Amino acid sequence: MTRDMVYTMSTQREIRITAAGLSDVGRVREENEDGLFVRLIGRRHRGPFAIRAVLAVADGVGGHVGGRQASQAVVSFLSDLFSVRHIGAQALFGDDVTSFIKGIIREADGRVLELVGGGDAKPPGTTFTGAFIVGDRAYIGHIGDSRAYQIRNDEIIALTEDHSYVAHLVREGRLAPEEARDFPQKNVLMRSLGTEGGVTIDEPGRVRLMDGDVLVLCTDGLWDLVSEKELVWIIQEKKDLVKACSRLIRLANARDGHDNITVVAARFGRFRKGYSAPPGVYDPPGGRAPGRAKRMIARFAAFTGLLALSALLILIALFILNELSVVDFPLPAELLNRLISPS
Repeated sequence: MTRDMVYTMSTQREIRITAAGLSDVGRVREENEDGLFVRLIGRRHRGPFAIRAVLAVADGVGGHVGGRQASQAVVSFLSDLFSVRHIGAQALFGDDVTSFIKGIIREADGRVLELVGGGDAKPPGTTFTGAFIVGDRAYIGHIGDSRAYQIRNDEIIALTEDHSYVAHLVREGRLAPEEARDFPQKNVLMRSLGTEGGVTIDEPGRVRLMDGDVLVLCTDGLWDLVSEKELVWIIQEKKDLVKACSRLIRLANARDGHDNITVVAARFGRFRKGYSAPPGVYDPPGGRAPGRAKRMIARFAAFTGLLALSALLILIALFILNELSVVDFPLPAELLNRLISPS
């Protein structure tokens, strides 16, 4: 697996935040057009809205004409805005947290639009899903079909709605949810950054965080291949979020890996181990599957060895019988008489 980005960070004193992010090109695409951003902010550098953590994923669209450039333009913008030297500039994008988030989404949209070149090339674009942590609340800004989830114990809640054509049909009742997976135009977006004429921005969502909660942001390369239940089982199985993100990506790759795969996870407070996955639900590479393969190989080797030993014993027996049949071995006269006329 190719690790493009890995982050592990934590803050102390308030409710502890531990975050990690990982992105992988997958098994089919030649280039990784996803981007991610993770930053935990200390007390002295939180700016006018007291934002203490920012998590984001972006899935570039546009192929070789700019998908990667679009997602990286958003990541670079966030990196500059939440740097120590630009703390004061955050106030230029809004008067409160929700207006600030809408303001930076508009600015990010403008940055992507600047990438449009001449000719008939399809303009680049990108999805954007970001979580901005203030105190014990997460504010979610969202455009496109990347997703944000909140995990509490063994329950998972979707915090975003896909801005895709297939999701639109499902919401209108024109398509059943079970039909959406194989719908021919399931990857067609109705909203993304870089749309000419401006983008419609929903009011940012807001959720309260409790001790033990986990936020997960991911692109469709993950959620299309890994179920919500599996997401919960893997995230809540171990404390190490880097290992959890890595395992999620390996599982998606084991199931085709047809797209770039990106996941960001942040745990708030203490680790609370959840239920383990039932046996046989999935076989993550590096987990139970290799052990089973080793056992099968050992059994095959033992069976093969037993066959070889049996064949060798048979050959030895045949050789002995053959030798006895051709060697003239005279019996004593007294023993021969007893065998012929037993008394």
